[in-house]
Amino acid sequence: MDPPPRAAPRPLTEAHDGATHLHNVGMLDLLDRDARPTFILNSMIVKPESGSLLEYWNPAMEDANSGQLLHLLRTNSSTHSREHGYAPFAEFQSWALAQDIASKSFVYHGFMWTKVLVANTWNVTSGVSTDAPASSEKPEMDSLTRKTSKTKAPNFDWTDDVPPVRLSAHAAWARSIDWASTPLGPMSSWSSQLRSVANLVMQDPRPAVVFYGPDLIMIYNEAEIELLGGFHPCMGASARVALASVWPEYFEPIIEQNLAGATVEKTNTVIHMVRNGFMEETYFSLKFIPILDSQGFTIGHYEPLVETTRNVIAQRRSRTLLDLSEEIPRARSTDTYWTLATEVLSRNDRDIPFALLYSAEADDNGSESSRTRFSDNNQQHCTLRGSFGLPEGSPAGPKHLDFQQGHGFTPYFRQALTARKPIVLRFDQDPAAAELVQNIKWQGFGDPCRAAAICPLNPTSSKDNILGFMVIGLNPRRPFDDDYLQFILVASRLLSTSLTSILLHEEDIYRRERTIANAEEMKLQLKQQLAQSQQEAERNSSKFKRFAERADIGIFLIGMDGVYSYRNEAWYDILSPANRDIDLAGFWDTLIDDETTALGQAKFQALIETQQHQSCELRLKKTWNAASQNLDDSVPEQQPMWVICSIFPELNEKGKVIEIIGCCTDISQQKWGEKLQAAQASRARESKRNLENFIDTTSHEMRNPLSAIVQCADSIISTHKAFGQSIDYQTIYQSILETTIDAAETIVQCSKHMKNIVDDVLTMSKLDSGLFAMTPVDVQLDSIARDAVKMFKGEATSAGIDLQFQLEESCSSMDVSNVSLDPTRVLQILINLITNAIKFTRLEATRRICVSLGIALTQPTHSVNGNVHFLRTSEASDAQTLQSDWDKGEIVYVIFSVEDTGRGLSDKEHDLVFARFSQASPRTHIDYGKADVRGSGLGLFISRRLTEMHGGAIGFASKAGVGSTFSFYVKSRKSTLRRPWTRKESSTAHSVSIRAQQSYLSSRSRNEKDELPSSVAAAHHTDIPTADLHILIVEDNLVNQRVLAKQLRNTGMQVAVANHGGEALDYLLTTKYCVPDGSKLALILMDWEMPVMDGLTCVRKIRELQAQGVVRAHVPVIAVTANVRSEQVQVALKAGMDDVISKPFRIPELCVCIQKTLRSTALAGT
Repeated sequence: MDPPPRAAPRPLTEAHDGATHLHNVGMLDLLDRDARPTFILNSMIVKPESGSLLEYWNPAMEDANSGQLLHLLRTNSSTHSREHGYAPFAEFQSWALAQDIASKSFVYHGFMWTKVLVANTWNVTSGVSTDAPASSEKPEMDSLTRKTSKTKAPNFDWTDDVPPVRLSAHAAWARSIDWASTPLGPMSSWSSQLRSVANLVMQDPRPAVVFYGPDLIMIYNEAEIELLGGFHPCMGASARVALASVWPEYFEPIIEQNLAGATVEKTNTVIHMVRNGFMEETYFSLKFIPILDSQGFTIGHYEPLVETTRNVIAQRRSRTLLDLSEEIPRARSTDTYWTLATEVLSRNDRDIPFALLYSAEADDNGSESSRTRFSDNNQQHCTLRGSFGLPEGSPAGPKHLDFQQGHGFTPYFRQALTARKPIVLRFDQDPAAAELVQNIKWQGFGDPCRAAAICPLNPTSSKDNILGFMVIGLNPRRPFDDDYLQFILVASRLLSTSLTSILLHEEDIYRRERTIANAEEMKLQLKQQLAQSQQEAERNSSKFKRFAERADIGIFLIGMDGVYSYRNEAWYDILSPANRDIDLAGFWDTLIDDETTALGQAKFQALIETQQHQSCELRLKKTWNAASQNLDDSVPEQQPMWVICSIFPELNEKGKVIEIIGCCTDISQQKWGEKLQAAQASRARESKRNLENFIDTTSHEMRNPLSAIVQCADSIISTHKAFGQSIDYQTIYQSILETTIDAAETIVQCSKHMKNIVDDVLTMSKLDSGLFAMTPVDVQLDSIARDAVKMFKGEATSAGIDLQFQLEESCSSMDVSNVSLDPTRVLQILINLITNAIKFTRLEATRRICVSLGIALTQPTHSVNGNVHFLRTSEASDAQTLQSDWDKGEIVYVIFSVEDTGRGLSDKEHDLVFARFSQASPRTHIDYGKADVRGSGLGLFISRRLTEMHGGAIGFASKAGVGSTFSFYVKSRKSTLRRPWTRKESSTAHSVSIRAQQSYLSSRSRNEKDELPSSVAAAHHTDIPTADLHILIVEDNLVNQRVLAKQLRNTGMQVAVANHGGEALDYLLTTKYCVPDGSKLALILMDWEMPVMDGLTCVRKIRELQAQGVVRAHVPVIAVTANVRSEQVQVALKAGMDDVISKPFRIPELCVCIQKTLRSTALAGT
């Protein structure tokens, strides 16, 4: 329904004239207080001198739309032609200046504007926000209604003052933009139309962007980010500024069409822009849809677009591949092939800016095809067959490439030949390759290529042969992706297939021509020399005979009557018959050994029956002289001769055998070699058996004297301890007593160590020989683990290790208190694992070991915590004694775990953990101290064998720098009647334990009180008194360190000690060699292999400090080591040692060496 007609204005009468003083109130006073934005224009002035159209504006006008409209009205159109040329503002400006008394309202910038012409000169224009409610009636009800509707309906408007509950990360980022600083103003001031468009963009699943307002402010969704590439982020920025590199050329013409109200759609439009760090060739299908306001003017542009780069480029590359597949097969020669291939590839100069086509040549002789087909074994050089994109004579494309040289792309051809696939050469990473393509006028886009691809051309039937190479430059405006790689692969395959076909075709033509020529020649010869045909047949027969006579195998022809019709000379040489006219029957009787005669005759009979080739090995009665295997190799040894006989049937037209053709080959050497190999294998097995017997005997013989040593040492200790309880003896005897006891205890420790090694070797021998026995005993479930923890509690405490025992939940949840197993072997395994844990944990910052015990009723595959996987080896077998015990009751699997915080194992060390005679690392005995490692390398190997013999398995989980967990389980039987297991029953647990206690690797077995010969012991007249000698002992073995220090102090020397090279350097810096008032030092006794810093490294550091002046004089250093081979001594002296003394040594010998070293260094110093 149309609105009612507007009433005409009436003149003021007295009734409406109002108070007289109202006439004194001005219009501007009213407008200043008006809440509506209002401005006044002088409609009589078209081009003001000041550049501004405004005569007046009220304060509300300054706040409207952040002052943007006011800015446009105050600015001269000539200085902002771009904004003023924008259709909405031009129309609004024309409407505001028009002198029409009754004018329609105008919607612009979120306001509905109305104007009043005053005094036929001034247009007074006021605006009302289009977001305001249409009627002011019942405002409270309207407000309540709006609030109620918002709470009931979900809000999805990301531009709303209250953001939606579910807001995407991109929309949240868009809200964070400072829109107030943009021409659009704060979001709270946006018009409903702008809000709708902004939400439309965000909801569009396709890439989309809106350019809004005269400044073309950008609002885009998340899908658009990938297409913007390096231009992102540009939300809220002007497109003319943010997209300045591409906007004027590609988009400004489209904007002009949109301003005219036309929708612009473009398909596969090319846009070159910087994306992914380089200028990229891209294609887009896009639409520019104008956004109109209520007046029908364009106020923005909506652009949904789709990137079609991949499709466009794929079509372009497909055209190239199609041309290759259609045009190259037309070639009928290799020359035409290379020309066509070069021409087709040159059409796509964008994806292939340059190309080089080389054919691979084997030699310079023969036909063209024979020179092109070759394997990499006889490959010599390549010849350039076609190129484009590179200047003539370019170093990148020489005419010939020799594979033995390095010019051109030859090194990369060799790489492609090895890889058997295309390789990519990047010029920014290879300066040598980049030098080949300098100063080139590039095709395609004119940009220098950043990379090239080298493709070997393989024949379709074999990858071993190379037909040639294709070098193509890669499009500098496209990334090298899978599509590019597939394009290259398909192109190379098409080229390879066509080239193979041409080569085969040429070879086929060549063979046909030769066949035809031969046929014609034969025909001519038959016509001209028909009378000589018999002579030619004889000549051919003569050729065969010459071939047979020259062959080194025996060739024969034999008829069905057993008479030989032909035998070559080699047949006689091999068989050596006494009668040269011998027949087949005589052959079997006089030449062939009786053991193989029946086999040979059966083969001849089988050939007659089956008409098939037969072969057999025959031993001759003849012998030959083989090299003897005795100590004297010159003595010959008679060996029987062997031949391999192959026979073939000659059939007549009816298929019957009329003659037998055969050959004999001498295989006596091969048969002798097989016999020799078998004999050597037998000797090797016998040697192994003897070695095992030797180990058993040696172990047995070593244990007896070791037992006597231990018993004597125990007797010394007990006797002297009783002697030491007396207080009636002099102090000197007390000192002797202490020294003797200490020495005896050291002897015991070393003897135990030797005994442990022997036990390991003996245990290994018993395991290999199957003599190792296991005895099941009823024991308390947790007794073995608790005893093992108690055994090492003191050692762990002294090393600062927290050793704990833990029962898993399964022990309490299941009614199992006693089990039947072999406690000795289980304890042996536990001792080994705990000893290893202590050894590798004692040097760590965090030192903690946990021994845990659990049980399972089914065979476990993992440890209790699941991090250790159990896996039995293929050769695992259960002990027979245990199998019979398991049949007596319910099976229970007992699970043990030892977890530590040691150094852990690297991935490379994992494979060596359970290997025989192996340790985790070759430097284990150096890095973790010699006193703690026995070095047999059998511990974990024996543990695994013992575990598997007990029906179980062992496994581990370890990570370098974190720690290790070793877990194993054994199969046992639930015991109902418990017979106490005492330590007495397992006395052998200690005797066969792998590392029950800490053992020491070195000891002094000599008596230091023994006198040296007088010639050695006599003191030199220049010797320094021992009381004035200050010696530093650098030794990591605490036993050796303590013994040597005590012995030197007994001679009167002053002794200091250091545990490794690092401590020695620290001590040296405190001596008189470095500080004037430092402590005295005469000489250093340096061990070779030590943790932290070894002796060689330490002495090198000392000599470096001397050269730098930090150490002010030469420091005498003697190497004390067991590494005394001549080359090892030379290494020590070269490192800076003054002398070397080998272990073991006597104290008088050491004193002589010390004095001699001091004298020599003193003479060198003078």
